[in-house]
Amino acid sequence: MPAIECLLGSLFYAIGKPVVDAAIAKLPDAATGIIGNRADALVCTAIRKGWKSIQSSSAVNHDLQRAARRAYLKATYDLAHQAGETKLPSLIQSEIKALDTWLPDAPLPNIDTLLSQEPTQRHQAFHQGVHDWLTTDLDRWQPTWRATIERYAHDGWEHNNQPQDWRTLMTLYFAEEIKTNDRVSRIFDAEMLSDIRAEIHTIPQTTVDLLLQHIHPPDTKSWNRLAPRQPGLVSRPKHLAWLGDHITASPVLLRGEAGAGKSTLARDFAWQSWERGDTPIVIEQFCGRGRSLESIGVELAAKLPHHESRQSPEHQIERAHHWLRDNKALLILDDIWDESLCALNPGPPTTVIFTSRHTALPDIPEDAILHVEGFEPEETENLLNQRLPGWLTTHGDALRSFARRLEHLPYALAIAADLLRRDTRPRAEAIAALRTEALVNGTLNLPKLLRTAIAPHTTEAKALLKAVAVCSPDGVWLPLAGEMSGLDNEAMWTAANQLADTSLLRTIDRETSRFTLHTALRDIVLKDLDPKTQHQLNQARVEALLRRLTAWDKDRTQWLEPLYCVPEVEATITFLAKAEDWKRYTIVFNLGAEHAYRTGLLVEAFSIVRQCRLNIEQIGDRAGTHAIYGFEALILQSWGRLDEAMNLHRREEAICHELSDIQGLLTSYTNQALILAVWGQVGEAMSMHKKVELICEQTGDRHGLINSFGNQATILKNTGQLEEALNLFLKQEGLSHELADSASLAGSYVGQAQLRRIWGQPEDAMSLLKKSEVIYLQLGDLDGLQLSYGNQATIMQDQDRLDDAMALHQKSESICESLGDLRGLSKTYGNQALILKRSGRFDEAMHLAKKEAAICLQLGDVAGLCHSYGSQAGILQAQGQHSGALALLKLEESLCHYLEDRVGLQICYGNQAVILKDTGQLGKAMELAKKQEALSLELGDRAGLAFSLANQGLILLDQNKSGQARTLLTQALQIFTELNMPRERALAETWVNQI
Repeated sequence: MPAIECLLGSLFYAIGKPVVDAAIAKLPDAATGIIGNRADALVCTAIRKGWKSIQSSSAVNHDLQRAARRAYLKATYDLAHQAGETKLPSLIQSEIKALDTWLPDAPLPNIDTLLSQEPTQRHQAFHQGVHDWLTTDLDRWQPTWRATIERYAHDGWEHNNQPQDWRTLMTLYFAEEIKTNDRVSRIFDAEMLSDIRAEIHTIPQTTVDLLLQHIHPPDTKSWNRLAPRQPGLVSRPKHLAWLGDHITASPVLLRGEAGAGKSTLARDFAWQSWERGDTPIVIEQFCGRGRSLESIGVELAAKLPHHESRQSPEHQIERAHHWLRDNKALLILDDIWDESLCALNPGPPTTVIFTSRHTALPDIPEDAILHVEGFEPEETENLLNQRLPGWLTTHGDALRSFARRLEHLPYALAIAADLLRRDTRPRAEAIAALRTEALVNGTLNLPKLLRTAIAPHTTEAKALLKAVAVCSPDGVWLPLAGEMSGLDNEAMWTAANQLADTSLLRTIDRETSRFTLHTALRDIVLKDLDPKTQHQLNQARVEALLRRLTAWDKDRTQWLEPLYCVPEVEATITFLAKAEDWKRYTIVFNLGAEHAYRTGLLVEAFSIVRQCRLNIEQIGDRAGTHAIYGFEALILQSWGRLDEAMNLHRREEAICHELSDIQGLLTSYTNQALILAVWGQVGEAMSMHKKVELICEQTGDRHGLINSFGNQATILKNTGQLEEALNLFLKQEGLSHELADSASLAGSYVGQAQLRRIWGQPEDAMSLLKKSEVIYLQLGDLDGLQLSYGNQATIMQDQDRLDDAMALHQKSESICESLGDLRGLSKTYGNQALILKRSGRFDEAMHLAKKEAAICLQLGDVAGLCHSYGSQAGILQAQGQHSGALALLKLEESLCHYLEDRVGLQICYGNQAVILKDTGQLGKAMELAKKQEALSLELGDRAGLAFSLANQGLILLDQNKSGQARTLLTQALQIFTELNMPRERALAETWVNQI
């Protein structure tokens, strides 16, 4: 009966192996002969027929042809053996000739030598030649074949308790291999199985009855119907642990993109569960796209005992459900596309693992769904170490970079590792040559896998997929992609839902409608885009961006849509630079970078500026380059990277001298002065502003002169030179009136009001701020308006009008939110926190101070973070939590050192000294107060000096050194009086009088 096993292997799902195999040993010889002889002829002829279809199909790749060729060779050998020795030489001769064409290096005997031998020798020689060829070929192309056949040999594939010979086991292996290839399976099904099914029904019913009477079901105590384990499998401990925790009588869903390893994970879990004895019966059923519930159900039923192939599909599925509900089993329903296939779940005690690209399936709760993504980095390294021993040691960086680009996709990494192992080029060159499109290794084919995933979707969904692929890899605002692809809102969301439901479209943020694609999928979609379509999509993106950015430029409260579009600016300006469309380039860059900066997307703004600098430098535009340096430096200043910012401003200055660009030079000097002031180099900062003033006078730039007066006055105010500051603010006011420069006039009023507040003149200060408020309202200048509100609120705080002050800060907060102004928002949070602290609402105050800190961290605003830490320390200090307050002040101190902010540092020293004094650490307190004094003298900061002297005097009082204390407190009182600081003067006077 040499061919009955061929029937079992090739038609396992056609008539059911367990039925036939279990009955063979019990059948009388007559029945065996009927079944065996009929099967021999049918199967061998049909396999040859199937091979001819595959051989002529250009759509079938080489490796699938090889699989079919092996089965064909085996079938031919069996058919020749049945035909008798008369036909054997000619059949063998034709086969060797075909093999020489197919594989010239096949280790088969020479045909002349073969034909000269005796029939027995000839038979054995050909038998051995086929054996050698098959084993060599399989060793090269399918290294796992030995393990697979070994499993068959020990898993019931025996006849009369004797393991089958190598040819029969090979046949079984070929049948399994062909069965797993959809295209070959379809061809064999069409060309072979229909014929055989028809012929089987001609077997006399008495013979079939005899078969069924003698069935003895297999032992179901331990039964494994899983695909073989992969060699070098990398287990995923976290995912396996999740499955162990969630696999119950209810099903679970492993969802994810194509190639994420869902099926492998489910199979690995099932194998481990079976080997531990947790689940005695494990079954795997592939479902796939385009297959009916009935066809899949019949396949599943054929794997179970008591299978009745002649019953209707409904009856077979029902019987399978009954059997699974009577046995404890683990069933994998792999690659679910149609939700109706969930009906295959039999229910307890069988547990089910579904795998699907769908994000959800009916009746599976969210907590029973695991999103399977790429490998963890350590899992990637395990795979690479197993498949490419030693490579990570010498080429680790290149391999890790490649893995990151593929987002650690298991399927792609496995292909890449096998390709690299076989590549004869130097390792570095082989790694560099790897591309997504090249990840093809036999039946493992990443491009085909991804293109197959895209194929069933609608035209609209494919159009949206192309638009998303063109956009930023970090995520695209979906309405932008929808507009690019020409879809209206409803069509866009319908397409997006289709793509997301099959895990092709990734959700980054549902609330802001941001989505992206897997890197490998993006590569394939972009590769398949013809240049014309890609150009059209880029042009559509330019128009969509321009429409939104210009709308924002006209109304700065319309900032939300441009915010979502910022990630597209960098790629858009690169496209426009290549097209030499400099007009639209300039608009997109200026508005895109400014919008990103104003709304707190500093990293994005910096990236846009850097890309623009690269484009401008390539065309040698010196004028454009210096403007970019200034913008880049402004962002670096926001991050506290003042040295880098200063270097860029100096490069900007040099180019402006070279080009005689006076306006650019003024801007550079002004920005350099701001950094010098932060560093406490007040003299150098004022000298820089004097340069600006001189140039403005020489060139007649009176508007520039207004700005110079205001900048100089601000520095003088901050260093306690209040009268000098007032004189400059008044000069700024006079010139602003003369030139009808309302914005500068309002700025002058705000500066003067700050001085009046310091001098204890709240009515005058409030009057000036009200004037500024009117001007800002007339101009529609919301930035200036919230600045005016903030200063008015500060005066109200001084007057203990805390509710009124809070109301103004909240108006300021509302304006900042309408503008998307995160910097202004952080400041108003800080101001509100101070009011809440004074009201004794410490928890609410701390909450807002931490919100301020969070925004500063988001922006990289180190100076703002210093302010927040100081505010939080003050809140803790008011609650008597001195150690926590001191820790925050130490953080503030370290940041001031980083910024080289000596002004902030001397204030921080003073605040620490007060806490140390209050906790009795008088020596440390005096040391810090002395540091504060030294810095104030260096900076020429008379107000800071007075605070330092007052701190030292109070410490000396605690040390019972009244005389020295009186001297220092008197000096502080004198400075406060000279600076016209009434509140501080009153306090110092009280302290002196108490001695």
